[in-house]
Amino acid sequence: LIGDAPPHYEGCGNRLGGHNHVLATDYKKETKRFKQNGIPVYTFRLSDEASLVTTFKHIADETGGESHRLDIGDRNSNKLIDIICENALEEIGGSELVAEYRARHVK
Repeated sequence: LIGDAPPHYEGCGNRLGGHNHVLATDYKKETKRFKQNGIPVYTFRLSDEASLVTTFKHIADETGGESHRLDIGDRNSNKLIDIICENALEEIGGSELVAEYRARHVK
């Protein structure tokens, strides 16, 4: 999950404040579903706005993921690449492929 603002506080089915759009999801319900299904969510935020930090950290913590600030070119942009690659490698070849990736690419 990558974002520049916190999730909308309006729940599913409610009209977004200042917009002519009805919200189709609710981040609290989605977080619970990911947790129940054992799906970790890795959150990357583009700012340090307090409510963004709090909600993204909550989503990651609840689901067993991680939360990071993302600035293109810093070490966390590499962390995003590592998380994507390691999860894909785990799915296709298990911990052996992940270990090989880390040995070659993770600093």
